This record gives sequence, structure tokens and C-alpha cells, in this order.
Amino acid sequence: MFQAERLDHIAITVQNLERSISWYETILCVEQRFHYRDTTGKGRPTGMCSGQACIVLFPAPEEQAVAPLQGHIALKLDRKNFEQAQEHLRQQGTAFDYVEYKICHSLYFLDPDGYQIELSTYEI
Repeated sequence: MFQAERLDHIAITVQNLERSISWYETILCVEQRFHYRDTTGKGRPTGMCSGQACIVLFPAPEEQAVAPLQGHIALKLDRKNFEQAQEHLRQQGTAFDYVEYKICHSLYFLDPDGYQIELSTYEI
């Protein structure tokens, strides 16, 4: 039996890599930390991270449409950063849904390819 230390990254395919890099930097406030070499014939994926949370963006082949996840990408924030995220999203003109669950509060919105992003805080 083994136990994972943490989730390393989420990998998603995006229609326009440069557009997605810009969106994730601007809207999710993540930074480019690494680029993979093109050893698989799938372009040069880019790692976008904040703290230890990373999303790797893979460029889709030009003829291939992107099919977003059936679920969503969720990032955990403390209360202060959750409040700051709401203000940041408003300033960027990014519409979001705010949901209060019994155990957490969450914001939901979409990236340019239709992937649903969730920002949550358990400090309620």
C-alpha cells in the first residue's frame, strides 16, 4: 500500500495555449513555472502554478476540438484570499456564482475553453 504526498498537477487540453496562459495568469493569478519539451508530439505543455497547486496546459492539435472535463478544477483558499479572489474576479469582469455549502463557500466560473473552476474556502 502507498500514500500520495499531494496532488502534483491537473493536465488539461486547451484550444489556444497563449490565450489560456494569459487567462490563467490574469484571472487565476498563477505563474508559468515550467515548460515540458515536446517529446510526445503534443506540443510544449506549460505548467501554471500558485503555491503547490499546478495546472498543466496542453495545446490541442489545430484540428481537434477541446472537450472540457465533466467535473471541475477546484482550488482551496484561506478566507482572506477567498475574499480577495472575489474582488479580483469582479475587477476583471469575470462572472462567477457564489455558493454557500455547510462546510465551505465556493466561487464557480469558466475558463476560455469551458473548464469549470472552483475556488473554495473552508474558513466559514
